[in-house]
Amino acid sequence: MCSSDLHALAAAINVALGNSGATVHYYPEPDSAERQGLAELVEAMRAGLDTLVILGGNPVYDAPGDLGFAAALGSVQNSVHLSMRADETSSACSWHLPMAHELESWGDYYAIDGTYSLQQPLIAPLRRGVAPHELFAFIAGIRAFRGYNLVRNTLRERVGEVGFERRWRRSLHAGVVELPLQRPRPPALQDSEVATALGTNEPAAPGGWEAVFIPSYQTWDGAEAHNPWLLELPDPVTKVVWGNAAYISPRDAQDQPRFIG
Repeated sequence: MCSSDLHALAAAINVALGNSGATVHYYPEPDSAERQGLAELVEAMRAGLDTLVILGGNPVYDAPGDLGFAAALGSVQNSVHLSMRADETSSACSWHLPMAHELESWGDYYAIDGTYSLQQPLIAPLRRGVAPHELFAFIAGIRAFRGYNLVRNTLRERVGEVGFERRWRRSLHAGVVELPLQRPRPPALQDSEVATALGTNEPAAPGGWEAVFIPSYQTWDGAEAHNPWLLELPDPVTKVVWGNAAYISPRDAQDQPRFIG
């Protein structure tokens, strides 16, 4: 069952149980910017993309192999990787920039309900790293591109100039900014379309096999595989360490002797 069907089914169940608006609240997505998939990016890279800035991550290592991300990256004229460590993507890019840790940088956040909070650094960047928003501001030509100035300017745009310094100090002390919150929006369900979408998902054939791939408890999608301490952690259920096993039920194992031994 695809993700959209699961969301529709869960929303329908909550509406039927009276949970919507009581224990479950729906809010509009904060970031409404148009997104494109990784496949579209790879096509643009192959077409001769001029400049590509990669914020964190290691797509050369963990992007799906059939996309050919690493090969397409070679067609980009200028590639920049902002990351806290040098990895496969850093080696394949034209430039590698050290990224500041969250505890080393200023920032701000929006919660799903519209709560606006401020992030303060605990220490100065140890390796002269920069935060992603500082890099974007520098590329955009903003002279005061440091995080402190960006966060203050963003808050100033929201609360105004009158009494700003007092609001700034109070917000730093509280950690959150007193701003109107978003109102939840109940989902507009169309029962017939939900039923049609759910009806198109036929169950698996009896006795068939279905492979389910889940992220690793230790290294997630492989992004943390550089940390040997995490590789030593046993699986919390199976206690397997350093393995990448396929798990089947005891009954299936008995019915399929080739899986035993």
